[in-house]
Amino acid sequence: MVRITQSFVALAAFVGLVAAYPVRREVPQEHSHEAVLRITNTFLKKDNPDGIVDAVFSLLGNAAASQGQGKFPDTDCLQTGVADRAFTNAKAANDIEGMTNALIFRAIERNTGKVGLASVACTAFTPVNPEIAALSQHQDPASAGAAAINKGITLELARQIASIGGNPLDALKSGTFAPGDLNDATAKGNTCDDANDAIGCIISQNLLVEDATADEINTAVAGAGGNNNNNNGNNNQNDNSNTGNNNNNNANAGTGSSNNQNTGTCEVDGGAAAPPADNNVDDGSDNQDDGADDGTDDNVDDSCPAAATVTVTVTAAPTATAAPTSSAADSSSAAATTTTSAATPPAATGSVEPVNTGNLKFGSCTNPSVTFGAGLDNRKATEFSFLPADLTEFNHGSALNPQIIFQSNCDTLVNKCGLTNADDIVKTCRQGQQDAAAFGKDGKAADVFNAALGFTSNFASVDTTAPAAQQSVVDKDASGTLTFRNCATAPTVKFGAGFEGRAATEFTFLPLNAADYPHGSAKNIDIILRSNCDTLVNKCGFTNDDATVKLCRQTETDVASLGFTGKAADTFNAAFGVKTDFAALDQ
Repeated sequence: MVRITQSFVALAAFVGLVAAYPVRREVPQEHSHEAVLRITNTFLKKDNPDGIVDAVFSLLGNAAASQGQGKFPDTDCLQTGVADRAFTNAKAANDIEGMTNALIFRAIERNTGKVGLASVACTAFTPVNPEIAALSQHQDPASAGAAAINKGITLELARQIASIGGNPLDALKSGTFAPGDLNDATAKGNTCDDANDAIGCIISQNLLVEDATADEINTAVAGAGGNNNNNNGNNNQNDNSNTGNNNNNNANAGTGSSNNQNTGTCEVDGGAAAPPADNNVDDGSDNQDDGADDGTDDNVDDSCPAAATVTVTVTAAPTATAAPTSSAADSSSAAATTTTSAATPPAATGSVEPVNTGNLKFGSCTNPSVTFGAGLDNRKATEFSFLPADLTEFNHGSALNPQIIFQSNCDTLVNKCGLTNADDIVKTCRQGQQDAAAFGKDGKAADVFNAALGFTSNFASVDTTAPAAQQSVVDKDASGTLTFRNCATAPTVKFGAGFEGRAATEFTFLPLNAADYPHGSAKNIDIILRSNCDTLVNKCGFTNDDATVKLCRQTETDVASLGFTGKAADTFNAAFGVKTDFAALDQ
């Protein structure tokens, strides 16, 4: 009872202090990123030795924040402390989503006393986690230089998210609002604040201003591979041994699609055609491959397609999509509707696990070689990635980009195995990493790296293209129709002109069911699809491990190549048994 009373008193004081803030304060907005706040708060409370009352206090000005900081020593650094503790707890649970949200939380704008006032930097607290230490909070968008500052924060956030195995495009979720008017006597600004909006009102009300394009994030994350000062010495999601070692080159590059959602008229934002050949290094991180959209604003044509009647009908549940396996596997599949055996990684025809044929010495360690295959580290059976062969000595999660694993293994020789950068075997390791770069994400890259260290393998023979049967179990009713728990309908999307008061010539995408899947219209379909898939988790009652969510995210990836077309919406909807014909609007 005492504990509950103390929390209540602190919250009551917080409300009173908020009311007492100067008139020109561009708040409240502490609940604008509610989904991020909730996840961060959950992980904060798992082990909270400072007794911080709630993560939300750290987003307030100091007077209010101090009422909830518990024993944490510095109010200016409370947001950093909350993020650091939440990250530590999520890392202990090996929860990438939790770590990602802690990183995003650290970068969210903190309330200040008036419109245009920047918040104070944290200088009195050093985070345990270098990923958190690399970040700072967004600044009031009306403050001096905010656009450039906030863009830099978002790009650094993307690098850090990629480094722990998350989706670097999630950095865009940290964005803030459009600048408020410094001369507005009401000081209302362009904010929102709704603790009951589980997604976050800045998302639901389409108020978030993204600080960078997908291309800029891709470039920033890729650039981390050539700039040792950007990485804070930690590529490992499961191991602290690299802390403080600036030799790590985080070579993953994010992939994804354009997020420029409100420019142009009916032009093709982000390109109507399929993206160029895959010239992006993969993000090396999340367990769904986010596609590769060009992220540019290509104002292609001022003419618009004529209006067309679009029909929407619900059909039977879709047949399972075949997934890659080895050429030796049986490629036939039964279209079972509700059940399937657990997916297992396909056997790689001709693949050979690394064998030490060189008898080289690696300090106190024995096996810095790397494996390649599908389904590693609990990834989808359709997803090929790289992983250290010996996770006991070289502890790192799987990555789509082999350079991440090569770099981590070479660094571990120094950080854990008792060697130095001057030792020949460490130099050999780094040379092997460079030599393997020419083979991209092919299994041959692992073979080249392994050979440099005296290990023989044959991952070049892994067939990543042959189809095989795989189907996830999704929620269905007795008739076989997909169901969506707390949501009434599927996370489907529509395509057309004039949505939400836009010009009659302006084509955008919008959720078909805005009540269950609230989000404003966008020119980039990935913005809507990503929001809809997130809503399955944040509102509909699913988890990221549920097959329905995996289907949603995989289909989001699959339609990326269709770009700014009605066909993209039709293809996504079909995955959920909903037949539409928005392709009729395509020229």
